[in-house]
Amino acid sequence: MFTWHVLLAYKKLSKFRVIISLVLFIILIGNINAVPLQIVHAQVVKDIVTNPKNIKVGDIFQINVTIINNSTKPIAFPGNPHDSPISVVFRSNNVVILGNQATCGLRSFTVDLLPGQTISVSAPGCGAGIAFKATGFGRASAEITFSYETSPVPGKTISNSITKSFQFDIT
Repeated sequence: MFTWHVLLAYKKLSKFRVIISLVLFIILIGNINAVPLQIVHAQVVKDIVTNPKNIKVGDIFQINVTIINNSTKPIAFPGNPHDSPISVVFRSNNVVILGNQATCGLRSFTVDLLPGQTISVSAPGCGAGIAFKATGFGRASAEITFSYETSPVPGKTISNSITKSFQFDIT
C-alpha cells in the first residue's frame, strides 16, 4: 500500500511537470517572433594622433581619433566641435588638464555614423571648457574612451564604449 501511494504521488508530480513544461512552451511560442537584441560594436581602429603632431613642453594640444563603424547598424554620438564622444584619462605626470577655458558657442548635434562610414573626432571638444597642456618632457600615456549609442531594435537604445591605450612623446 505504501508503494502505491508513492507511485500515485510520482504520477501527480509528473503531471505537474508536464503542465509546467506546457506553460513554459506556450510562453516561449508567444515570443518566437521577438527580435533578439544584438550588441553593435564600432571600433577605434586607426589614427589616434595628437594635434599638433609634435608636442613640445608648454603646448596646448588635442587628441584626434578616427572612428570606423564596422557594425551592421548605425551608431550615434555627440558631434564635434562642441561636444566630444572621446574622453581621455592621462596615465603620466607630464600632461595636465586645464579648466576654465573659453568655450565655443556652437550648438551641439548628434552624429549618426552608418555602417562602413569613417569619421575623425577630437578631444577635448571646444564646449568642454578644458584644454590639454604638455608640462614635461618624455613619453605620455593616456586611455581614450569612445562612447556611443546603438538601437538594435526600434525604441531600444543601448550605450556602448570602447577604450584604447595611446602613447606619444613630448619634446
